[in-house]
Formats: sequence, structure tokens, C-alpha cells
Amino acid sequence: MGKDDQNFGQKYTFEMVCHLQDTIPKAHIRHHQSPHICPRRNVQKQSLPHHDLLSWVRGLACVLLMLLSPLHAKAETNDPCATSPYDHLIMVGDSLAQGILSGIGPDHRRCMKIIDLTQVSDGLLNTSPEEWVKRILGVLPRDHTKRAAVYMLIGTNDIIAMRKNRKILRPGSDEWDDAYREKLTRLMDGLGKLPAEVHWIELPITDRDRKTTMMHNRVRAMQEEAARGHIRYRHLNNHIADLDGFRFYLAREDGTKMRLRYKDRIHFTRHGYEFLATTLLQGN
Repeated sequence: MGKDDQNFGQKYTFEMVCHLQDTIPKAHIRHHQSPHICPRRNVQKQSLPHHDLLSWVRGLACVLLMLLSPLHAKAETNDPCATSPYDHLIMVGDSLAQGILSGIGPDHRRCMKIIDLTQVSDGLLNTSPEEWVKRILGVLPRDHTKRAAVYMLIGTNDIIAMRKNRKILRPGSDEWDDAYREKLTRLMDGLGKLPAEVHWIELPITDRDRKTTMMHNRVRAMQEEAARGHIRYRHLNNHIADLDGFRFYLAREDGTKMRLRYKDRIHFTRHGYEFLATTLLQGN
């Protein structure tokens, strides 16, 4: 460093010290500091009370906080998993539940651990209520700080005859209804005790033959009644049906139509399952 640079640095430091000495009250200058180190200036000095200094410090802190808050808010907004409601999602049920699972988009899949407990053609008549609960318990996270949810959808295959006490119960009979309600009660009791957020997904409206549609309607009504007071019941048909009931297509915001249902009038298309998955995960 040259001599001129050293002189400049000393001069700059000297002027800064003098400026600080002019602005800081004498009561705050340590005794070993000489009050004559700086030349006298033609300024009118005013004493600064102690509480004014504290107010100045507090004001500076508020300004810094205001400047940093947008940066923090932006960081939270940019969180790619902010829209994923769970850490673990367990999908339980039959082929309809399996379809909804396939409709979950890649953004949610990156942020949630998804566990598949679906089985084609399964239901409450093929698997006991206790076995359903046991399956779910076997995959629930042990870390209870994780947000875990169970989505369950069965019933499409539960419109067949069942055997009870060596007697065949026909679908639509009072005996069949009583036996199915009893199974539902056992299932809902077990689901309600799980250490997770359990959602029962409404059985989607169907449009097959008259008998099939009638039985699906009866099963749906009994499921909703059994879930009340135990677990959360998620309505779906208000999103996929109109005043006339079943519909194949759903209108998009741009005016185009999206086909919801497959030609068997029970299952959904790929776009239909994506719509259902998005609707459920958004809490609608």
C-alpha cells in the first residue's frame, strides 16, 4: 500500500470517528476518549435522550424485518410440496380405488409416500372387516409426526349373494341389508381407531342395468350411514353427476368436454381418474 493510500485511509477513518462523535451523546462516549480529538464544527449540538436511542434501534430492527419478510415468504411459496396435504397416503379398496391411485399426478408423488392396498374385485364380502383394518395397520408409519391419511373405496363388488349361518342371502333382501350393515359397523369401528386420518370415498354413481344401479345406490346409502360419527365421508357424485344423474362427460373451463366414464358405465377414463384424484387431494 502506498503512502497516499495510507493517508487516505487515515483521513477517512478520522472523519468517520468525528462524525460518530458528533452524533452520539457525550454520555455514551467512554471516559478514555478525548473530546478534543476532532476539530470543532460549526453545528448546534443537541443531547439525545436514552429512550430516543432505543427508539432508533427498534425502528432499524423493524425496517430490517420488513425487508427480510418478502424473502422468507417467497421461499415458502416456492416449496414444491406445499400443495401436498400428506406425507403418507394409503389407498385401500377395489379397482375404482386403484384407478384413483393411478390418477395422482407426479408432483404429489414426489412429495408423498403412496402405499397401494388396492385389489381388483375385492370388497367387504370377499375380505372381512378385521382383515381390512389389519392390512392398513401393517403399513401405517411408526413415526406419528408424519401426516398419514387412508383413502378407502369399496362397494362396487359388494352386490352379490352372501352366506350367513348356512343360509344364502340374496342382494336386495332385508336379511342381506342387515348382514351388510353389520359388516360395515365392524369395519367403521376399526377404521375409527386407526392412528391416521381416514377418508371413506363415496361409491361413484353407476348406470348399468336397473338392478345393478339400484344395489349400488343401496350400498352407497348404507356406507354413508355407517361412516357417520366414525370417519370422514368424502362426497364425489356432486362433482361427477348432474340433475339427471350419471353422465359420461365433464365440461372444462375452456368449453371443451372431457370424457369421465368408461363404456362399462362403472369405471372411469384416465382423465376421469385424474379429476377424482385432484378433487380429493384438494379437499373438495
